[in-house]
Amino acid sequence: MAEWSELGAAKVNKVSAGDKDPLLQLRHRFASLGEAQRAADSALERGKRASGKITIQLAGFNGALLAEGFVELQGIHPGLTGKWLVSQVTHRLGDTLVTSFDGERDNKRKG
Repeated sequence: MAEWSELGAAKVNKVSAGDKDPLLQLRHRFASLGEAQRAADSALERGKRASGKITIQLAGFNGALLAEGFVELQGIHPGLTGKWLVSQVTHRLGDTLVTSFDGERDNKRKG
């Protein structure tokens, strides 16, 4: 949600983008409805892009993880639950062996 008010006006107007769940209140007050709407739309798109990517690190070797395969996440966080497309898998051997993967999902569907 973004706020805007006309120069010299005491009234504060509000504009939003998306379905308001979750709600992000932008800190800056804008000078016009157009500026506020563009800022709200931009914040919504940034949030969608960020919510559609994840990096997870696992202890040990997990040979079942393959790029372009899918993983089903459960029990981590409700916002992360669901099917993710694996975009990259990395195995690193240091003091211990670690497998990490990057995942992404379609922002148009949940889970």
